[in-house]
Amino acid sequence: MVLFYRYIYFFSLVLLVSCTRQNQDKNEIVKFNIKRVSVHINGFVKEMIQYKSGYLVLVSQNDTEGSQLLYLTKNMEIDSNVSKQLSIGNTIEIEHIWVANDRLFKMTFEDNFLFSSFWDHSKWVLKKKETISKINYRYKKINLPIYEDNFFRATTCCYGEFGGAVFFYDKKTKKTYSCPSTCLTTIHKLHNSFYLASSMMGVSSITKIVNPKKLPEIRNEKVLDTSGWYSIHTEKNKKTNLNTRKRYENGAENLLDTIDISILGSVVINEKIYWIYSDLSNTHIGYLRNKQLFSITQIDSNEWFTFDTRDLLHHASIIPVRGRFSKQGCMIVTKNNIQLLIFQ
Repeated sequence: MVLFYRYIYFFSLVLLVSCTRQNQDKNEIVKFNIKRVSVHINGFVKEMIQYKSGYLVLVSQNDTEGSQLLYLTKNMEIDSNVSKQLSIGNTIEIEHIWVANDRLFKMTFEDNFLFSSFWDHSKWVLKKKETISKINYRYKKINLPIYEDNFFRATTCCYGEFGGAVFFYDKKTKKTYSCPSTCLTTIHKLHNSFYLASSMMGVSSITKIVNPKKLPEIRNEKVLDTSGWYSIHTEKNKKTNLNTRKRYENGAENLLDTIDISILGSVVINEKIYWIYSDLSNTHIGYLRNKQLFSITQIDSNEWFTFDTRDLLHHASIIPVRGRFSKQGCMIVTKNNIQLLIFQ
């Protein structure tokens, strides 16, 4: 009889702990506020960054050469005067825009040359001119920052259906380590581990990396020019002696691998990662548990997806997206507030 009561006590205790954990998880889940705004933009939106008190949108023109820079106020209204001034002299297609040390920069390509210029009050000033070989035409993506701390600087690139990679440069040893990523949409360092999400047209994954130095090392700097992880690490490449089918055994843990969703971005609140993702019909924000994503709130009743590598180091909260039938937009994430801009 004593043994029977001990069993009853044990199972009651297990049930109580389980319910308590479920209630704690439920109470810890953040509620998100969703706002949708329509903005009229004529052209193809390539990038959007924070600039001054508003946002700067890089637009590729449909019927003319060159690019247009549109300045949006914090109320998401186009400031025509600022936009016109910044677009002066942009006869060459702009590939990338960014802000560093309170200065606005742009990157352009022409005749195998890379030009970096900065905005000086009323004009663009050339800062740097570099020769870019044809094999290194992914220069912009490879050198686009996604993460940096005292130990590592991380960059990424994407070849679309041909693969992609994330590169961790060890500042102390000067060595570079890599893992596959097609194509990186978000990166966080949480509890001394890196969490990476990759997505391309519904094929998505989430990877955990505890120590980047346990990833395969890149010993030949030339492979950084091609950047395709699967072309770098193959069974035929005897120098690296790696097997791509065992790639996740080399320092990375696969937390999610699916063909059902597109992961667009993420946000960390109270040391918990919340993932923005689209299924075949809707877009949600939710959390990962037991290799599954669970929705907290529906952001939109449309499917959205990302389309290019972006500056995750400075503008991780700004997520340019595409939809069906040439729809385009951008998500701005500020803590538990998500603003969906729909460009029309």
